[in-house]
Amino acid sequence: MRDRFEEATVPLRKFMGRLSMDKEMLWPLYKKFDKCDADHSGEINIDEFFDHFHLEWSRFAERAFMVMEVGGDHKLSFAEFTVGLMNYCTSPHSGLVKFAFDLFDDDHSGQIDFQEVKQLLKMVSGKRRKESYYDDIMRKMDKDRDGVVTWEEFRDFEKKMASLLQPAFHLQQNLRKKILGEAYWDKFTLLRKQKAPGRTDLIAWHHELQTGEKLDRVAMKQQATKRQHGIVEWDKGKKGKTIHAYDGCSKDANKLKKIKFGDSIEIFEKQHEQKGGSWYKIEEKAEVWVEAKYVTMDRRWEKIENEKNRMKTKLAEDQERKEKAAADKKARQEAAAKEWMESTDKESGKKYWYNMTTSETTWNDPFK
Repeated sequence: MRDRFEEATVPLRKFMGRLSMDKEMLWPLYKKFDKCDADHSGEINIDEFFDHFHLEWSRFAERAFMVMEVGGDHKLSFAEFTVGLMNYCTSPHSGLVKFAFDLFDDDHSGQIDFQEVKQLLKMVSGKRRKESYYDDIMRKMDKDRDGVVTWEEFRDFEKKMASLLQPAFHLQQNLRKKILGEAYWDKFTLLRKQKAPGRTDLIAWHHELQTGEKLDRVAMKQQATKRQHGIVEWDKGKKGKTIHAYDGCSKDANKLKKIKFGDSIEIFEKQHEQKGGSWYKIEEKAEVWVEAKYVTMDRRWEKIENEKNRMKTKLAEDQERKEKAAADKKARQEAAAKEWMESTDKESGKKYWYNMTTSETTWNDPFK
């Protein structure tokens, strides 16, 4: 295990150096990771993460996991596991509020639209409420009534309604308690305050230290969409069973390695052989193929992306309706301007309107 630990901490060296972290401080955390990583592949997936640490699944927690794995492969290396947990478990209250906001501010513009805010509120509340509840919150949050919520508006409203993001704080408490305890994370919280004051995103910082480039989550996601994801499982399969990977789409090809039941794989290509059935290519640059009948496609992230796309579509439709309503109103006003003339009643001093075509009069403003 020590050899695996030494290898797993290599990508963390610069990060550890900046925080003055002793490698031995990470040894207890690695032992937890290694137990979760039952096949010693050096990576864990979301199901292993939640199951092993007995964490309650929620859509917010799932989204938080996705932020931790920057590679887009839906798995965590020990480095991603460490930095991701440290980022979340040592974050102050204000940091978690910003974290929740950033989950939906995909383009880092500093603002999120109403549909995204509504989605965030539904995600963190975990309860079914009437749409009017969310509409009311958003009206109060959007101070300047421009149809989007800025980071400043979101932050200020959260101060007034502290219960708004309670599930985010509950997740932090659970992670700290179930993964090595409060005292363990208090040490790292102190280091973060001393060595990285003002760093709200340790994940982006670690990526920059490791690669020399700023973390571009949008580009990472675009790259990740080029591949699909699957889980090695089949009807009569069970834990301990394996299948072979070959260097071609045939059982007559050379056997390269065994893959265990339950393992997550990436899929870069699909081929169908007339006699040999369908096959998946599971490595980008090497010819490594498995039979498709042993693989179940993992649709979790696809569903999340589809959900986000639906929100964007609804936002575009709402905007189109607003623009049409504004155009219709303008057309009515222009038509009214050709027929109606504003006047004042001499006796009462009240405004009324006179129709120059029909000689009709009205107290009601025809321009509204």
